[in-house]
Amino acid sequence: MQLKLINNARRHSDRFLDVNVICKELALRLQNVHSIKHLLLNFSDTNFNDIGCSSLGNLLACLPKVKLLQLLIHTTKVTSAGISQLCDTIASLPLVELHLDLRWTYIDDKGLEDLSKIIYRLPLLAALSIDYYTTSSLSKLDDYSSKLTKTISQLSSITELTLSFSDVRRIGDRTVTQFIPISRLLRKLELYFGGTALTDFGVSSLANVLKNLYLLAFFTINVDKTDVSDYGLTALFEAFSQMKLLSTVKLDFKGCHGVSDGLVHSFADRIALNSKPLQFCFGITGSGITQKGIELLNSLKARVQIHIAD
Repeated sequence: MQLKLINNARRHSDRFLDVNVICKELALRLQNVHSIKHLLLNFSDTNFNDIGCSSLGNLLACLPKVKLLQLLIHTTKVTSAGISQLCDTIASLPLVELHLDLRWTYIDDKGLEDLSKIIYRLPLLAALSIDYYTTSSLSKLDDYSSKLTKTISQLSSITELTLSFSDVRRIGDRTVTQFIPISRLLRKLELYFGGTALTDFGVSSLANVLKNLYLLAFFTINVDKTDVSDYGLTALFEAFSQMKLLSTVKLDFKGCHGVSDGLVHSFADRIALNSKPLQFCFGITGSGITQKGIELLNSLKARVQIHIAD
């Protein structure tokens, strides 16, 4: 059984609709319903806050069989205290899939630490996605996000993983270098670090990790508007050439001025001449790749499937 609560109320209509009250009423009405296994809750862009999180915790406690939880709370008033209230309840569920959209909330370093505690207690988790953004200027935010990625790395059952820290300037190499997954089951990996403090060091460290993900078939990485250059991305190409089951790669480096035509030549040397059937999608707008580099990429399309995104 599935339950979807998709709230279309926007902030201008908050005086007419209080989603925190709705969540409390749901908890009361569903306290005897135990058959729900898929739960989608969308409170994004509403007045949902920590009080609503408390009610949501009561709701989840009534649904002990939920295996798929999708919680979308971006652009709300939720703080780390609210997430903390949900920790024990979420961790008690037999979750196989967990999807969290936490962008534009007030969740800070303490919230990230509590998320680590949740994930560590979900041994059956096969699919996980976390989308996080904050305007916080906390100097130790990278330390806490690195704890989160380290915890995720310890999940032995994970097969699909999406992590997005786009535009969080306090997050960078430390978060990436802690990502050393023990799971050899990982088949799909998406990493969004555009607009962060990520550098070639972090990307090169990630490349070394990828070589050990033997079953990985789909890989996406976004490093838009970072200081990543040819050096780091070339390390990725070298890793790709050694990954036997890799079939699809999406690589976005828009606005990376340190990326040049030299990267295209590295790609031609390491990937395009490889006999494996690979598909590549490149985002190159605003990088240092010139028209000559684009022409070289286009000339390689006879050997490998290449799409150049706008």
